[in-house]
Order: sequence, then structure tokens, then C-alpha cells
Amino acid sequence: MTQQEMKKIISNHIISLYLVIVSAFFPFYHAKAETHENFSENNSHLLISPKGVATIHIDQINPQEEILKDTKRKARMQVTNGDFSSYSSDELYDGLIEIEGRGNSTWTMLPKKPYNIDLIDDSGEENLKPLLGMPADAEWCLVANYSDKSLLRIPLAYFLADMIGMEYAPKLRFAEVYLNGKYEGLYCLCEKIKRAKNRIDIKKLNNESPEEHISGGYIVEVTPKERLTSKDSFFVTPHFGSSVFAIKYPKSKNISARQKEWIENYINEVENTIYGDNFDDPETGFRKYLDESSFIDWYLINELAKSNDAAMCASVFFYKDRNELLKTGPVWDFDITFGNISQQFENMHEDGLFVATARWFSRLFEDSLLRKNTRKRYEELYEQVFRQIPLIVDVNAQQLINSGAIDRNFERWQILGEYVWPNYPPYQKTYNGELERLKNWTMARLSWFNVNLFTADEEKCLLLSNEKIPIRPVDPDEFKLGNDSLIRTVRGYDYYVWNDTIVTSSYELKIPKSGEYHVKAIDSNGCESSLSDTILFIPQGMSCPENPTMTCFVYNNRNNLQINFGENTENYTVTLFGITGRTFFNTRTNNRSLSIDTSAMPVGVYLLYIVSDKHKTTYKLIIQ
Repeated sequence: MTQQEMKKIISNHIISLYLVIVSAFFPFYHAKAETHENFSENNSHLLISPKGVATIHIDQINPQEEILKDTKRKARMQVTNGDFSSYSSDELYDGLIEIEGRGNSTWTMLPKKPYNIDLIDDSGEENLKPLLGMPADAEWCLVANYSDKSLLRIPLAYFLADMIGMEYAPKLRFAEVYLNGKYEGLYCLCEKIKRAKNRIDIKKLNNESPEEHISGGYIVEVTPKERLTSKDSFFVTPHFGSSVFAIKYPKSKNISARQKEWIENYINEVENTIYGDNFDDPETGFRKYLDESSFIDWYLINELAKSNDAAMCASVFFYKDRNELLKTGPVWDFDITFGNISQQFENMHEDGLFVATARWFSRLFEDSLLRKNTRKRYEELYEQVFRQIPLIVDVNAQQLINSGAIDRNFERWQILGEYVWPNYPPYQKTYNGELERLKNWTMARLSWFNVNLFTADEEKCLLLSNEKIPIRPVDPDEFKLGNDSLIRTVRGYDYYVWNDTIVTSSYELKIPKSGEYHVKAIDSNGCESSLSDTILFIPQGMSCPENPTMTCFVYNNRNNLQINFGENTENYTVTLFGITGRTFFNTRTNNRSLSIDTSAMPVGVYLLYIVSDKHKTTYKLIIQ
């Protein structure tokens, strides 16, 4: 075993114990992972950075030169292992680069800057290297994830795209970045979208290619015209206003006038067919030009996340290989997604279609076969991939927390609990609160998909009856402390029945008092959902009952909880809640004892709620 591996194992044990102790006494200070010490290792196939969080030092050759967008500066870059990463020497780097600013609102509006990185050799030529185990290339970018305080939305979307088998999904790795000796925080070192064997693998094309090669390959991006420079090649189509089709490959300096004319005519022909009378004809309609399977996969990732840009505004890519159909993708730019957007936008909430209402897409989904195929593909992917999203978030967050990168990032950028464009309130004061918001929004979105995504009205009643709708706090941080009692479920239904008695049209409820809460949803046809999980709310100061026989206790047996009811013959309902209200165990018994298997439960604080015909008892339980 190497010294690095030994250090990593010891660290996991120390940090897991440290998080339990610190989070118990200083809930707003350090990040808290509700996971046990081997959590990431047991789910390593879900890690976005399987070998850990690296360190990147960038030092400009002339540090007096300001780094600007679209102006390259020469620098030296060292990519090294962090304290808990284990990359091999050939996956690291120590050499020259050219660096420039990148992004749009992320560059102009936010202080943590994103960058483009080109690897070069001593003569200034491109230097292809397999950075952090990704396929060798010279062109990379550093993504800042400033407004996404989970730092996981972009990595999650790209990882999902790869998991569902998209032809190409950008790869990335987590790394902490130092620029000219100053710590700049946790970034993602990410592949740039380009034509290459290990990226978008399409045929080469340039202004010297023969005429018979003119049908590919091409890469185009839908983007606002104002983001382009005078060097960029682009064209417009009748159904686009402020957005245009920018030709990303071949590059402007390498594309001939004939090739530009060809791809412009092809895209116009696609658009004319989409809006034509026979757009859904299987032979002459849109399927003659547009690859359906790539479109469906791209659409599902973007619609699930309610991507603001994907509504044919920006960062929408298409590529066309020689003698093949036009394919949609890759996915790109997901910082303003998964609910991380303010109320001024239409895509903040978990219900409803968003991307499907955009240009091209609204017309395409008038085709009943496309809707049917999209629904079928979603059901496949829900079982295989999408239902794992909370676990993917937890596994990767645990790795980032264990590395210390989360604490260092938010010491550098003290924005937890603060508004950063375009966040929506309430702003979480802890990293764990940000994770809960991301997971809660996504699970509510999936719940709405399960019932409503391209389903016929006659199917929805059965689907709704089988759907256990999620219930969660609006403000996880304050709910955990017993300070805020507003809970919500999935928006978009006509009525909600809270605790079998409170009927309201609101998907939110201000809890009137401490206790257990659950909810059902009812649609306009009177169809009811399954009952949600139960969430427990205990106001601040009420976590331990006043009855001296009802004491709080620390539970040290890691694998099993034994509850003895003595000589009582009452019926007992026993519920074990996580500190955020998630139900881990629930049963009703009239036995004198009960055993609960806790071996697979994460380290953390729990509430054991025991209700009998005569008593209610609450225990605080610490599993460590």
C-alpha cells in the first residue's frame, strides 16, 4: 500500500468522526455529510472524479498582464495530486499553457472567474496530454460553478449524459485552483466541445476538402448573436430572432464559402421540414434529417434540469457527420438549472414542460410517435439512471467534503446564506442545505415526470395512484434547527390533503405545531396520489421531552438498535427520522421489544419517535 493510499484511508476515518462532532456543536461552520466513512468507496462507480480532487497551480509568465476574455496570456501550469487524490504521473502536468477568460454572464457578473486553457510546448505548438485521466487533448476549460453553491449541477448533468449513453458527453474532474499563488477555490477541469477523436468524433473538413466530402463534419451552436465576434461564422433562420447558428467547426479560418452555404442550407431545410405540413411523415418528415435517438436523450437531460439555455437560447449544439443525420448534443452549461434560478424566470418550479415549449421543439412534440418514444426512453432511464440522482449527489459531495475542498472554497468565497445571481430564496447557510435543495428539487421534478411527461389523460390516474409524492422542507437549514416549519410537495395538482384532514389548493403548508406530517395530491379528475413519506417537525427546544423517563441518548452499537417496551401491552408506532425529516424506518407493533437494523444507515443525528395509545416519546439518536 502506498503512502498516498494509507493517508486517504486514515483521513476518511478522521474526517467522518470530525464531521459528526463539529456539526453537532457548530451547525453553520463546517460542511456536514450525512454519510458513513466508506460511503464514497462503496459507490465509486458513481464518482465524477474517481481518483479524487487534484490541485492546479497557474503562474503567469508576466503576472502584470490582466487575464482577459479572448486574449491569451502565457503561463506555467502544474497539475498535482491533492492530499487525498491518487492520479498517476502521466495524468498530471507541469508545463506551459495559454490562458484566457471564458463564459458570458459568468465572466462579466461574477468574481470567481472561469478560464480557457490551451496546453503548449516550448515552441508554442499544441501539447496533447491526458489531464487527470481524461483522453489526451490540448484544449480544456476551468469551470467555476460560483452561482451554483452545490458545485454539482454541471458535473451532475454531464455525468448523467454519459451514464445514459450519449454519443459524447464532456468529461470533467474536480480540482482546487491557485492563480499566481492565490487560492481561487474549487473548479472543474473540463473538456471543451470540439471535433476530435475522443470528443465529437466526426470527419475532418476544411477549405481544401473535396466536394464529395461537403456533407460533414460540422458542429453548430445556437447562441445569442451579441456573444459572437467579428471572426465568427454564423447564419440565421426564419424562426430564430436574437439567437443564431454559430459554426463551431470547421473554424472560421478553415471553412470555405461553399461549405458554409451547404450547412446553412441543410439547417434551413431541417427547419422548413419541421414547420411544414408533413413534418411527421416517417419518410419525408423531420426524421429524414434529424437523428431521433440523440434528440430524445439530449432533451430528457435538459428538460429534467429545466435548463434555461436549452430553450433554443444558447449552448444548444448540433453536429453532422459526413453522410449521416443531424445529431443533437452534446449537453452543455448547467449552472442555471435544477431549480437554481430566481422567480423572474419560468423554469424555477418542478412542474410543467419548459424546453418542449421552445422553437423547433414545440412543433416536433406535436408528433405523437416522438412523444411516445420519449416517454418510453424516460421510463427506461428512470429505472437505470435517474432514480440514482440523490445517491450520485451524496457520493460526490462526500468526496468533496472529505478532501476539505468545500470548506476552503467557502472560506475563499463567503456566499453561503447570501444571494448570488440568479439564486432563489431562502438562501441556505450550509453546504448541506444546498445539497438538500438540489436533491429535493430534482426528486420533485422526477415525481412530476413519472405522472405527467407525455402521458395520455387516461393513463395519469393509474400513474398518480402509484406515485408516492415527495415531501420536504422549503428551508432545510432552518427546518433542521426547528426554526422554520414550511413544507412543500410537488406543484401542479389541483388539491392537496395534508394529514388526511387539511384540504388546500397550495402545495405548501405552514405547519401549525410539532408532529408528523404527510400529504396526498389530487388532480382535476379527482385521481389521488399515494401517500407521501412522513416528515417530522420538532420546534427548537422541543427535541427532548420533559418527562424524565424520556431521555435523549447516544447510540454506540453501529449495527442494531434494540427497543424494549417492558411489560406494556399497548400498540406502538415506531418511526426513525433523519435530521432533515427523511423517514428511515417505520412500523407498528404490539410486541414487547423491537430490533432495527442500522448497519447500512449513514453516520449522523436521528430522531426516534415512539407513539402509543397513551404516550408520545422522542429520542435523539446519534449513530457513529
